[in-house]
Amino acid sequence: MVFSPIKFLANLTMSIKYNREKFEKILSRTPSKWAEKHKAKKESNSLGQDSAMVAINVLTLLEEKKWSQEQLAQIMNISPKEVSKIVKGKVNFSIELIAAIEKAFGKKIMSI
Repeated sequence: MVFSPIKFLANLTMSIKYNREKFEKILSRTPSKWAEKHKAKKESNSLGQDSAMVAINVLTLLEEKKWSQEQLAQIMNISPKEVSKIVKGKVNFSIELIAAIEKAFGKKIMSI
């Protein structure tokens, strides 16, 4: 059998076309959620960094004032467990919570 470049290219072209059609069908059936997941992860990571900064600021102010977490809890009228979550950055820092922390310390802990 003699190698025929023309037949080879014709078969290759048909194969590519067939595979492309299969690939496009698969893609059209299953839309990708990658972009949505990436965006959510990026936003989550950003929030985590902000929470860490607030927690570090609270720890710094506790140290400056020589207050314990229990003392801060009493001043803010919250449980010591909640203060523990604050200093670990494991709480949802709402505007109200940040305002309460700033009121307790008499200082800003976050700026926009």
